Amino acid sequence: MEYKRKNSLRGEAFDFSQPAFYLITVTVQNRKKILGEVKDGQFIPNELGELVNKILQQIPEHFPYTKLHRHQVMPDHFHGIVEIIYGNTNPLFVSYMINQFKGKVSREAKFLNLKISFPIWQ
Repeated sequence: MEYKRKNSLRGEAFDFSQPAFYLITVTVQNRKKILGEVKDGQFIPNELGELVNKILQQIPEHFPYTKLHRHQVMPDHFHGIVEIIYGNTNPLFVSYMINQFKGKVSREAKFLNLKISFPIWQ
């Protein structure tokens, strides 16, 4: 199935470094179901899905003024609610945080020799 890219829903004038809650969705390249599978209505992550879950949970360790509230890994994407907390003197842009996350997952997947095609992310 071919997916058409939507226009960005991001507000052009919005500052994505300001303290707020952000709903993030990141999709696998070509929507390949490489993070796991759904069986009987339950998502069963594979090794790459477990890696994504682990690195998502590490976001607050790498970015101290953030908090990961809820997240869900799916076969071809994940959703997460990340909060940027008041008090950070260095602006943290959501796009930077996501790029760092994607890079870390890709590097660790290569290091672990996971049998996946690269690039992982859209």
